Amino acid sequence: MRERRLITLTGVGGVGKSRLALRAVADARQARPDGVWWVELSPLRDPGLLTATVAHAVGLADHSPRPLDEELCAWMADKKLLLVLDTCEHLVAECRHLVGELLQSSPGLTVLITSREPLGCAVEQVVDVRPLPCEGPDSDALALFRARALAATPQAAAVFADPGRTAVAVEVCRRLDGIPLALELAGARLRLWTLEQMAERMGERFAVLSDARAALPRRHQTMRTTIGWSHELCEPLERLLWARLSVFTGDFDIAAARAVCAGGPLSAARVERVLAGLAAKSVVLRTDERGADTRYRLLDTIREYGQDWLGELGEVQIVTDRHAHWYAALAQAADRGWMGPGQVDWYRRITAEHAQLRTALEHLLTADPTAAMEMAGALWFYWFACGHGHEGRAFLERALRAAPRTGAAHNQALWALGLTALQQGDMDRAQRLAEECTRDAARLADPSGSCARPTWNRCRSSCPATRCGP
Repeated sequence: MRERRLITLTGVGGVGKSRLALRAVADARQARPDGVWWVELSPLRDPGLLTATVAHAVGLADHSPRPLDEELCAWMADKKLLLVLDTCEHLVAECRHLVGELLQSSPGLTVLITSREPLGCAVEQVVDVRPLPCEGPDSDALALFRARALAATPQAAAVFADPGRTAVAVEVCRRLDGIPLALELAGARLRLWTLEQMAERMGERFAVLSDARAALPRRHQTMRTTIGWSHELCEPLERLLWARLSVFTGDFDIAAARAVCAGGPLSAARVERVLAGLAAKSVVLRTDERGADTRYRLLDTIREYGQDWLGELGEVQIVTDRHAHWYAALAQAADRGWMGPGQVDWYRRITAEHAQLRTALEHLLTADPTAAMEMAGALWFYWFACGHGHEGRAFLERALRAAPRTGAAHNQALWALGLTALQQGDMDRAQRLAEECTRDAARLADPSGSCARPTWNRCRSSCPATRCGP
């Protein structure tokens, strides 16, 4: 990274590209005068939000009506920084275009990419991240397998103290091709089985599952087979929850998991216990452990497998709808709380749920445009005051085009759109929106309650940015 400006780490899912990138940028030798910035792209589904995601990650709160990619290039022009774009395989073309523009405009920029496939840029240095060596008792693969087994059960220490049983463990690592995620999933199983039982059952199941995927490259086949094996070893309710959790992008909390995933044989009261079971099996990761505020996430390869099963269950539509309406309700609650004493808490909560809110809005724009319009309007404070003006304006414009042009929700969305235009200095558009908003409010049964001017007055009285004007 000191010699090349664009480096891409490629490899099969679960091979450890993100961990390697994190380890690399943590090295003190990779420090840059303007910092090291990590952009997590795994939750991003709309390619149009790529630039906004990068801009927000590096702290650029742009209030200009100019295209955001131009603003980002101008902002980076004199910077010396390291930018990490993690998990780019679903946005290869968009990342190639943006990275090309940034590298051209910013001579002090270095970009590190993780992706299952290269970007295909002329200046790109591709590094193939290979699985861990797995031959012999001192191999890296065995060290990781041992660490995960000991984390699952202290009794596993006896396994690795016996040379004969260590040889069996080496064979397990070899069968798993040294892929780190596969080793972790297998290590977690030693909580319930002996090493010999694992080796025997793994051999049986790998033979069956591998035959069904013979056309896949070997490492990809191994990873998919390992996940399928772990899936078969889960309890029925764990498999059901795994499938339903796949609608989440990024991390989530237990309240959202209950609301979105409960139903049928999986009651809301049982979700937390079943989720704990998936976490113990390394299917679900705890990303932030703070008691009731603990957050969870699925790795991409795990979530993709769950999405396949959700389709097999025929529940994609119903669970996706639940997800979208849960976060729409969260946005409405935030709207009621933005101007109260809990404003900072609401900001933190909505920021934590940003990826989920995006996913919900994208779904509602197609499935229920009116609900999308209500949700986008309810998030007015987040768009206007928290550095997401470009993103909010795009969502509001799309929702207003798709939804009926009547009612209080339409008027609030117009008003919110006017705020984003005002903030960006697009005064002509803001003036037109204000006039339209006023006309529509006059036709409503309760203009004062629907026009949102009382909310604007409260905002103006409590906000130091009074230069924005009424």
